[in-house]
Amino acid sequence: MAVPELGKDLEPYCGVMNAYLCEGCPPEWHARGGMPLEVNSAEGVPIDTADFTGKILFIHRPQPAQEDWPYKQHFEGKARQWELRLQGRFKTEPGDSLWFGAELPDPVELGWAARGAVTLILNLASKLSALRGVQFDYNLDWTDLGGGDEHRPHFTYPLLGADAVIQTPAGKTPPILSEPLAKMSMAEKQLVNLNTKDTYTFGFWTRYMDFVRWRITDMPFGANRSFESYIGKNPVHLTVYRLDSLSEVEAAAADCAASTPTETQECASPTTPAPAKHMRAESAKHIFMRIEVVHAQIQEDSTASDVPAGSPEEDEAEFEDAQDHPELPT
Repeated sequence: MAVPELGKDLEPYCGVMNAYLCEGCPPEWHARGGMPLEVNSAEGVPIDTADFTGKILFIHRPQPAQEDWPYKQHFEGKARQWELRLQGRFKTEPGDSLWFGAELPDPVELGWAARGAVTLILNLASKLSALRGVQFDYNLDWTDLGGGDEHRPHFTYPLLGADAVIQTPAGKTPPILSEPLAKMSMAEKQLVNLNTKDTYTFGFWTRYMDFVRWRITDMPFGANRSFESYIGKNPVHLTVYRLDSLSEVEAAAADCAASTPTETQECASPTTPAPAKHMRAESAKHIFMRIEVVHAQIQEDSTASDVPAGSPEEDEAEFEDAQDHPELPT
């Protein structure tokens, strides 16, 4: 099968989803908010930051299904909606606090029903991750920390909690990024030692987020709705970062969280995020990779779906999503 040409034949696959490489793209793109990132490209796209150099590949299942998309065979028999593959070398010491996750760059107002549904789902996801030995962290609130710093809504987990983490010694050939990556056990991933000499290949995938249809999928409790039902017209950022230190505000909040109830009442303030475990101030992050994903119709300031949230048609779509892949591996 012929491989589609970059920038030419791929629009039918994911033309309704736009992705932008916000960190690691050439300098001329920074002023525009990022470089358009080819989805389902035949090879990795170069990425270069102050801390990481390599390439990235973003693969997404098309909707509706396409017979000739380049990764069809790899996705057959799997429930996953997309894969994000990152390969390269750390230019600075990576440390032991590397994270991957999704963030919202702007404030979002959640009604009590939406907040309850999201909290329930994220609590479930956290418990499932714990069973796999992965710490899962989330926060639903956007907080202005002052001085241009902010604390974003997010859900993240340690980078070694990725589905695949491959360490290739210096001088050896790493895996071809466009070839399938096998899911690895936690025991295998714990053998990986991060340094600045070797090449690393990370693979992340999920069945629960569909950026083409712009909706949550395969979730229990009737949560398979449009992203707009939860986050409005916000884009989503997929980010890999190192958490270096707490900001002054966060450090004060951490002290508050560890103090007695009386002391906590005295030191709490409206700008103090809590609890301490959810702290992810922008000033404390060393960003290795950040991708902004936005639905094309959202970008054009129109609705992401012709089906309004909460309508009978969406409830029917919910049911169909819940039946999509009941027994398939991720």
